Amino acid sequence: RRQRQMCIRDRDFAGTFDMSGLDALSTLDVDGGNFTTADLSNCYEMTHCYFANSTLSSVNFFNCANVTELYLQDNELTEVLNLGDCTSLLFLDILMNNDLEEIDLSGCERIIEHLDFSQTKVSDVNETEMFALCEFSCESSGITELDLRNCNYLNYVKQISAALSTLCACAQRSITTMTGLTFAMSRSLRNILKKRSNTAPL
Repeated sequence: RRQRQMCIRDRDFAGTFDMSGLDALSTLDVDGGNFTTADLSNCYEMTHCYFANSTLSSVNFFNCANVTELYLQDNELTEVLNLGDCTSLLFLDILMNNDLEEIDLSGCERIIEHLDFSQTKVSDVNETEMFALCEFSCESSGITELDLRNCNYLNYVKQISAALSTLCACAQRSITTMTGLTFAMSRSLRNILKKRSNTAPL
């Protein structure tokens, strides 16, 4: 019988995590361990991946075209996170990868719905192409400019970077008129809006 789901909780595991070519795997759940790299290339049936609370510095998602949800919180990712082959990706959480500077969402930026890169050094995600984005968070990240003018489905901005200094005028109009849009813990954004529009904050 081919393995469909895999769950690992043993924190004694270390080194390279190699599941490349495990084409029947649909769900991977790894919590803990001292892994340095993970090779999940050619796991093209995988739809859900949870790989968190490890020392992971790099991960290979080549030819993972069916993955829809990636949870990669609290690792030590440093290399460019290349998700260009994840053309079905809807949900990405890379919270608390403090040294991660760059992610490639070129294969899924137009369909992704949830994006959280808080507590990273990521400074650019090309959000103007994220037409399907619904939920967004970038607290304590490297992002300084935010343009949400094309995010017509955005209804929840959880947290934003305190370094944010520029908000596109079109984004301001969208934010102030979009029905149901909710900001939680977004004082810095409110201050920007207040300064730029001389109106009451959200």
